[in-house]
Amino acid sequence: MCYNFVIILLQSAVTILLTHPNGTKVQLPNTMDIISQSDILIRPASAAQANDFYKMMGEKSRASPSDFLLAAFRDDQAIAVVRALPYDQFVLIRSLFVTPEFRQCGVASKLMGAVLLDLKQSGLPQQVIAIATQVAIPLYQKLGFTILCADAIPQQLRASYRRVRQGDQVAPVMAIQI
Repeated sequence: MCYNFVIILLQSAVTILLTHPNGTKVQLPNTMDIISQSDILIRPASAAQANDFYKMMGEKSRASPSDFLLAAFRDDQAIAVVRALPYDQFVLIRSLFVTPEFRQCGVASKLMGAVLLDLKQSGLPQQVIAIATQVAIPLYQKLGFTILCADAIPQQLRASYRRVRQGDQVAPVMAIQI
C-alpha cells in the first residue's frame, strides 16, 4: 500500500494533502517545510527493512514482525521509519527516525500523517502516545499531540518505560486522540 501526496504552495505556506489508497484524504497542518523530493513513497516496511535502516543509522532500536511499521522510501531505499506498538488502551509510537539529509523537509510529518490515518482506520485504540525527544516535540505538536500530565500517563506505559516512571522532563509523554 502506497500513499500519494500533493504539495500545494500558497503565499509561501505549504499544505500537504495525504490520500490513503482507499481514497480517504487528510490535510496535514500547514508547514513551512518544503519537500523537493517528489519520488518519496510511504508504505509498510518489514522488520528486516526497519532493522537494516536502524543499523545504517547507528541506532539500537530493533523491530519485530509484530510491530506496526511504516517507512518512507526513495529509490527503494528507506529514508525514514516509524514503529508503533499497540497496547490494550493506546498505541505507542516507539520510534521515529529520519536520515539526516531528509530532516526538516516534511518527511516525518508525511510519515506520521500516514501512521495516524492507518491507525484511525485500523480499529486499534484511538489514543496514540509518543515519548518525544526535545527535537520531536514541535513535530508532534504540529500534528496535534499534547503533553500528558503525569497522572494521565497509562499505568501500562509507566511500568514499562523507566524514563516515564522517573518523570523525565527531557522526554515528555505526548498523546493525540484520533
